[in-house]
Amino acid sequence: MMFYHQLHTKNISTDHIQLCYDALKIKLLEFIMTHNPPSLKIDDYRMFKVIDIVSYLGIIAHFLFIPFFLYLGFDFLAYFNIISVTTWLFARKFNNKGQLGYAITLLIVEVLIHAILATIIIGTDSGFQYYLFGLIPFSMFHQRLSKNGFIYLALGIGASYLISVFIANNIPHHPIDPFIMNIMLYSNIVIVMAGISITSINFREASLELEGNLKTSLTEREVLLKEVHHRVKNNMQIIISLLHLQGDKYDNEISESIINATESRINAMLLVHEKLFQNDSLAAVSVQEYLQALGDDLRFNHNSEIDVVFEIDCHNIAFNLDKLIPIGLVANESITNSFKYAQFPQEAKIYIDLSQTEGKHRLLIRDNGIKEPLAYERDGSIGSDLITGLSKSKLKGTSRIYYDAGTVVEIIF
Repeated sequence: MMFYHQLHTKNISTDHIQLCYDALKIKLLEFIMTHNPPSLKIDDYRMFKVIDIVSYLGIIAHFLFIPFFLYLGFDFLAYFNIISVTTWLFARKFNNKGQLGYAITLLIVEVLIHAILATIIIGTDSGFQYYLFGLIPFSMFHQRLSKNGFIYLALGIGASYLISVFIANNIPHHPIDPFIMNIMLYSNIVIVMAGISITSINFREASLELEGNLKTSLTEREVLLKEVHHRVKNNMQIIISLLHLQGDKYDNEISESIINATESRINAMLLVHEKLFQNDSLAAVSVQEYLQALGDDLRFNHNSEIDVVFEIDCHNIAFNLDKLIPIGLVANESITNSFKYAQFPQEAKIYIDLSQTEGKHRLLIRDNGIKEPLAYERDGSIGSDLITGLSKSKLKGTSRIYYDAGTVVEIIF
């Protein structure tokens, strides 16, 4: 009872409170004039915006409560509100420095203590206990708060509410005019609801702002990547030209064969960059579209008297650069060897099938050559080593080359 009596008597100097109040007004003006938002990571930006608006509302509300509590004779709460405003100013300062963890901790602790004290001292009819519920949606905006952390916080808030209400309902209170008490109750409810609504709107606006910035950044990135792919394609064309110049100095079949094989492999990689440059999405390219274009290029460059028909089925699978280039090199090697060595019947065909089952991809490239070609072992060819190496190192899979009514290259990755 002695503690209760001290809280409700003017044992705190009103002049002292007035001095603190005036100093606080000056500090508020100085702080508002020097507000500078920090540079933040994307994950923290929305929480920064929430704390930014919450701190404005909290500082104003606590500041206005100081003369109100003095008028009602609750000098202790008036003095505590000066401490509260100072706490919110520090929280705002931490927020502006990007130290969101300190800001959030200060705000949660201050609201907990303030709501509990005001509920116990004035009573549950004042509605101060409802501020505790405002902490729950506020903490939900904090993306770094873990699921268990949120559960513990919610349990702590619930326990604080029950304890403060229990104590408030079992002690006497300083009499307050019912009209003023109703004003206090409805004002607190409105402040809590307005705070939740405004912070939710602010959070949504910050999310939309981030989304717009990310879209702009993504567009700029796609333009840059397309330019990179275009430059890579041009550089590869220069390399091919240099190979031709070098090849003109050596007039023998072996040199010509090596240069043509190297040019064909570079063309397979060049085509990937060309497709990425032309594609709307830089994330992936249709394997079907790419292999069809690669087959057409190889058929044109080989100048074969036999019209080879390609039957390609890739089941709408699309790959990024990392997978498409090794697949292109494997296909280039297989198709080139089929053109060179397969003894095709009158209807020459090359089948390419890419499928996916049980989380694994299976690439099959086969021709309908009548006789098994030993292409991968001829003229010092690196075809077999290239296919095996790419399958293992780049596709993280396995490969095998065998004969089954034609030469078959099979890769599982």
